[in-house]
Amino acid sequence: MILEIKKLSKSFNKQTIIDSLEVTLTGGSIVGLIGRNGVGKSTLFNCLANILEADTEEVYLDNNKIRLDEVNWKMKVGFVSDVIPVMEEFTILEYLKFIGAIYNVPTEHIEPRAQELYNFFFDESSIHESKKPIKSFSTGMMKKVQIMSSVIHKPAVLLLDEPFSGLDSITSAKLVSFIRYYSSAENIIIFTSHDLNHHKSLASNFLILDKTKFIFQGDLESLETFFVTHNLLSEIENTKLNFSWI
Repeated sequence: MILEIKKLSKSFNKQTIIDSLEVTLTGGSIVGLIGRNGVGKSTLFNCLANILEADTEEVYLDNNKIRLDEVNWKMKVGFVSDVIPVMEEFTILEYLKFIGAIYNVPTEHIEPRAQELYNFFFDESSIHESKKPIKSFSTGMMKKVQIMSSVIHKPAVLLLDEPFSGLDSITSAKLVSFIRYYSSAENIIIFTSHDLNHHKSLASNFLILDKTKFIFQGDLESLETFFVTHNLLSEIENTKLNFSWI
């Protein structure tokens, strides 16, 4: 699987947020997207998921040109973001069935898939035991439901915008394990996190977004070298453990 993004731009009120972004990603990649708050990481995700319409775009999937508003593309994307509301009146199973139906997951496959995901993130043995509406859940539990719903259809491109936010340390560790488990040659995962430990434990590749452009793509060792050579050490508390810059 190869995803090529070219000429991807988005502006608001004549202010350019992302400008002609270009990157090529291959299947099996877990990509850590790094950038200051407000630099456009969420805008990029929202454009890729077609929550926002890009001003310009040129995207290829396995050398086939696509549009981000095509249904076929949307069916290949999973997205975890606070901008996508959860149907809070539903139980977990009802909600996953609802999302699965939207993505045309065969009816006979939805419940086993939902149970598989439930077993990964929750302690109860059966998803049928969870009778409470989602609105009664804690922030962390609701985030788990968002993550489960984002992969119910086994997307080829998984976008995770601050997926660790609101999670306790145990659930964060489960999510790290799940992302590793989900990664394969048939999909690409892109995530953001303010904690470099998540990046270090997961990412095989990094992108830095700054001033509307990607200014870096490479592995962790190359990333640390980049910060050194660009005199960004003053913005990093500890290059081995934490980038305060992100």
